[in-house]
Amino acid sequence: MNIKFEQQGLSLKVVVPSKRKSSPRRWDVSSLCFLEKKQREKIIEHSNFLLCKISSEKTCAHMCSSLQSFGRFLKHSQIKQFPDYSNDDEWQYIISQFYLWYISDQIHSPEHFPPYRDWE
Repeated sequence: MNIKFEQQGLSLKVVVPSKRKSSPRRWDVSSLCFLEKKQREKIIEHSNFLLCKISSEKTCAHMCSSLQSFGRFLKHSQIKQFPDYSNDDEWQYIISQFYLWYISDQIHSPEHFPPYRDWE
């Protein structure tokens, strides 16, 4: 797949060609825009490398959704600088904190709770 990242000001989108539609699909990953340019470029570079190897549109959509969530987590945790690639412990800590944050964020989202009903 030929994946592109488009950035205009504080808007960042992943553009993925669609096999079924004439126009490409776009995912908003603007949650990554708060990062310093160098850090944002690292994520884009590595994500682009992975996304180009994915042939399934569903898998690509999941990856883009994960990028959105990861950006929200980084902003929530105020992480603006990534550890060195040689520091496995710090990366493991960030990933485990993201996992915990993601699970709790999903549990507390409104679509996971049925509407309140008064049981009279």
